[in-house]
Amino acid sequence: MGARRAFAEQGSIEKVLIVLLVFTVAIRLAHLALIAPTPLIGFQREFVDSDMWFFDQWTQRILAGDWLGRVRFHPLAAWQLAAAPVEKWTEWYGAAPTFYKAPFYPYLLAVLAFMKVPVAGVFAVQAFASGLSAWLLYRISRTLFGEVAGLFAAAPDSSDSAMEPPLCWITNA
Repeated sequence: MGARRAFAEQGSIEKVLIVLLVFTVAIRLAHLALIAPTPLIGFQREFVDSDMWFFDQWTQRILAGDWLGRVRFHPLAAWQLAAAPVEKWTEWYGAAPTFYKAPFYPYLLAVLAFMKVPVAGVFAVQAFASGLSAWLLYRISRTLFGEVAGLFAAAPDSSDSAMEPPLCWITNA
């Protein structure tokens, strides 16, 4: 209660939160500025055993016309094939639904690609989404545990919202 009172008396909770949120977005935008002119901006097309590649491929399928996911898409990474044969993975997946991963992200990427948003623009959208995520973590934690807990949740090391490099699940459209 003492720490909360100290923050409240100084009126600095909002200021600290703003600093945390700005830092969350700024560190990602700085990372974008550093990698934009390098081949890393297209890494998702090369690293075929990654989620980045999976979401890129899914986005390309949506752009090609499979908006409803009528064709099941469950690629297997090399590490999966090293662990078990295709038949075993098919057995384990069973009658898996069309979307065995949440579909919002590839649909968002497809919309951005359809709108001809450049790769750097997709990174920027993700940077601002990380700020929104940190803010939501603050709100939830504040509601459940108090102001100080909310600030810790929004802090980069607590939420992993700023210190993780920008998500590279992007499309080169």
